[in-house]
Amino acid sequence: MGTLKSTIKIESTDLFPTPVSFTVVNNNAVNGTFSGFNNVIAGTAGVQLNLAPIDTATAYVYAQAPTTNGTAITIEEDATNVVFAVLEPGDVAFFPYGTSTAGGDNLVARTAGATAALNFFIGEKA
Repeated sequence: MGTLKSTIKIESTDLFPTPVSFTVVNNNAVNGTFSGFNNVIAGTAGVQLNLAPIDTATAYVYAQAPTTNGTAITIEEDATNVVFAVLEPGDVAFFPYGTSTAGGDNLVARTAGATAALNFFIGEKA
């Protein structure tokens, strides 16, 4: 049994008519069959991110594209090519992935042309 603590802070003094500032902290239970931080080089063929089938309700996904990348990376569901995130160099994403009953298809990282690095974490919920 493990916990992945995520903290999201949203703040702007000039984007909205009224300044916005809030922080949300979640303690996410990661109790499935796999979890881990990894890095890959993505290309046009796509590279699978999950280490094993996501066969429980959801998995938590963190993805970070280094600022040194020369192209964007998409995070997609392999079977349907549904895109969950487009990460330009320097972008970060954190989201739950899967369904309420059957888990989810494999996640892949892909680029439209050149190769690009991706640092990521996938932690399966139990």
